[in-house]
Amino acid sequence: MAAEFRLEDVKPSPAFFDVQKLDHVNAEYIRALPVTTFVRDSLPWLEDDPPWPPENFDLAAFEAMAPFVQERVRKLSDVPGLVDFLFLDEPTIDPQSWEKGVLGVKDGPALVAEAAAAYGALPEWTAAALHDATLALGEAHGLKLGKAQAPIRVAVTGRTVGPPLFESLTVLGRERTLRRVQAALVRLDGP
Repeated sequence: MAAEFRLEDVKPSPAFFDVQKLDHVNAEYIRALPVTTFVRDSLPWLEDDPPWPPENFDLAAFEAMAPFVQERVRKLSDVPGLVDFLFLDEPTIDPQSWEKGVLGVKDGPALVAEAAAAYGALPEWTAAALHDATLALGEAHGLKLGKAQAPIRVAVTGRTVGPPLFESLTVLGRERTLRRVQAALVRLDGP
């Protein structure tokens, strides 16, 4: 083998580590985990130095959201950023999300105001009922569901991306959701 090897035949090519590929493979492994294992493995990220007061963490709320979060994360360290709105007293509003998701959507402020009324009048607080109410609001404004729910998502979670909105609102609860929508209306009427 040494006789066949010649240094001149070695091609100079720097090795590289493909972080995107690693993240993709890691995400596939996370999605394949049983939900109970995903919950258990996420707990250190949720309980050690979380961005919310530690006493606000509710394991049952996280367990309810876990199947939806598990589909969306690439690393376990991404988990707190997708569920923080559940455990914060008020969501941290991302300014770009506010511009894009509320002010940048046709009739965005009106949709937030109408959602407050429509959600408050719902006889039952379920994902299906919230979906139907939001769909009706969107149709009244000539918008598809995705566009109609964007301002509501930002008002409640603080950003434009996250777990499915209606399941998130169900776990968050009627009172907290309506309080956040009202706070968004105050922000819209602000100085």
